[in-house]
Amino acid sequence: MREAKIQGFVVYDIWERKVFQRGRMYRLDEDRMREAFEEYGIEIVIGLAGKLDENLQALADDDFIDYYYHPIPDNKISDEDEQWLLETAEETAADINYFPGLTVLSHCNAGRNRSALMNALIIRQLGNLTGKEARLKVQKERPNALANEHFVEFLDKLPRPGTKVEKSVPEPEPEYSLDDPERPLRIVIVMAGAGSAGKSTTTLNYAIGDPDERDFEFDWEDRNGNPRHDKVKYTLYENCALTGNHKSGTDCNNAPSLVKAAFQKCIEERDVVIVDGFCSSPQWAIMIDEQEGYDFHVVILHFDFTAEEILTRLASRRGVDKESIRERMYGKSVNRPGVLLRRFDELCHWPQDVITVYYDDSTEEIVKMLDETVDDLWKEYGYELEAV
Repeated sequence: MREAKIQGFVVYDIWERKVFQRGRMYRLDEDRMREAFEEYGIEIVIGLAGKLDENLQALADDDFIDYYYHPIPDNKISDEDEQWLLETAEETAADINYFPGLTVLSHCNAGRNRSALMNALIIRQLGNLTGKEARLKVQKERPNALANEHFVEFLDKLPRPGTKVEKSVPEPEPEYSLDDPERPLRIVIVMAGAGSAGKSTTTLNYAIGDPDERDFEFDWEDRNGNPRHDKVKYTLYENCALTGNHKSGTDCNNAPSLVKAAFQKCIEERDVVIVDGFCSSPQWAIMIDEQEGYDFHVVILHFDFTAEEILTRLASRRGVDKESIRERMYGKSVNRPGVLLRRFDELCHWPQDVITVYYDDSTEEIVKMLDETVDDLWKEYGYELEAV
């Protein structure tokens, strides 16, 4: 359904006022975009056109929205692009379902094909639809959408997702108490930031002692109900445990269920646990609430870098010119901590502290802030670290 509440801002409501669609934004300045996004409650914008929108990037740098930019052609797309679209749709649908009131806008040039493809994949997850059912729904709400035969073929072959995502959010649990002497306290450090922000580097500099890398076999089911068997990895240090291996951190356990299994092992072994592969999945937050027998205090280390700063750091690490990787890497290197950071306390009800660090902060300064925060928490709760 077409809407035009804000002058110059025409959108189509694709799904229950949670998923919107439009074309390019070039006629809107930053202030008008901000007004429009506030009107519609838009917190995530997915850009698929050939040019990065500077106004959208500025709003993202101000933490006003999350802007995911991944240009694709309005023609046949690569297997890599298909995979990005499917993964982004799944993650975005999870965000919508976990965070009440969250609204997503997909846009391209004309607001007909690429944005429609993205939205069809999102509502396929939200409504447990086949790809064809999702396509027809988008075409009903946005006339003349999905005229690209390659996109139609791609969508029409997709089955329903295996498990329908629930559309309700559980009622918040009461605030937890830290007064039970029989429940040991664990401090959980969550590294929140984009790729190349320095999460793993900070972990390695915070950790004391040689890494003791461990793994165990784990049987689980993916969201489609398929049985899986994987090796879960975690690492013990003298002062903390890491929910992953020594080199790549939490990212080596490439599914929320595996991270949760690693997390359970870590809290059994150490008083301080680090999760340094922070992405959009709400599982990263709720897995703390799901643990029994422990009290927790969460320390979120937020690497508050702009997109330009992330791309600069990524280019430096790869030894290439920043402009040569801008369009190809923007959607991959800029992670999705914004929505989850803004709404973390809706999912995790344990006490939380946020340490915000910036591009110019050195690793030594960041580790010092983290050390001081953790030490102050132990003093505040009257605990002392156990010898390891």
